[in-house]
Amino acid sequence: FNRIMPLLDSLSSDNSLMERIDYYQSAVKAFWKHPFIGLGLGGWPLFHGLGDISYHPHNIFLEIMAETGLIGLLGFIAFLLVCLQGLKLSHIVTSSALGTVCFIALFSFMNACKTGDLHDNSVFFFAFSLVSGLKRSTLAKREA
Repeated sequence: FNRIMPLLDSLSSDNSLMERIDYYQSAVKAFWKHPFIGLGLGGWPLFHGLGDISYHPHNIFLEIMAETGLIGLLGFIAFLLVCLQGLKLSHIVTSSALGTVCFIALFSFMNACKTGDLHDNSVFFFAFSLVSGLKRSTLAKREA
């Protein structure tokens, strides 16, 4: 509740929220300045004026957009689609391993959308890769 109040009260401001919005806006500006290939991995902090430190815009989509451009963003979306393609709720419910990994993937995806840089989100990439492999394993067992 205390984190939402600054949004409702325009006279006060939450520094963390304002900083995050500033980072989001900067990442979008970086994408528009270099839409196809981006700034390069680790280039966003330099663009934002933070120097050569390991800061990130606190959103995996915005970070990928800013640092790898449209090419990287399309590759990332393709990765997500390939991992989730053909996955059905019935597969998740009937396979406890797949269900567990899907929950880990879901929560790591939610975390990646609000914090962490690409290196911090290794659990996200690992979980989505496991979902893809377990999904195929589950489908192969059903066909056999």
